[in-house]
Amino acid sequence: MLPEQELRLLYLYDDEIMKRIALHHVEAVKFALLLKPNEYETLTEQYQFNWNTFSVKLWERLWEAPTRALLLETVLSFLLSCDQKLHRRLLRINFRSNLLDLIEVLKNFDEIFKNMKPDIMCEKISCISRHHANLMMPVKNIIEQM
Repeated sequence: MLPEQELRLLYLYDDEIMKRIALHHVEAVKFALLLKPNEYETLTEQYQFNWNTFSVKLWERLWEAPTRALLLETVLSFLLSCDQKLHRRLLRINFRSNLLDLIEVLKNFDEIFKNMKPDIMCEKISCISRHHANLMMPVKNIIEQM
């Protein structure tokens, strides 16, 4: 998986991940390695009585972390220890199968811009709609199962 795909995956699940951080803040110490020195300790001191706020603030810092490249790996390690179900779902998503649909969406947009005839536009918009639905289906299915 490419780094951009990893970040897109984390972005899709950030609400779920923040909930787990709030519930399992003791396990969240795994994220300290990604942050600047003492940043994690400062957050725990500031928000030790409101773990929901702590999880949001920690997640914001992680997106800006100097070692953000390790974010998916660290999130998976964290989830493995506190929520194996979500961990398995994140591991199962395969962006390669969606890539063909994404390419088709882009091709159809290209055809629309090249040829603005109403009948061709209608046909291409219908294709875009179908491929977009295919792109979103795995994400929707996983969210509904949670």
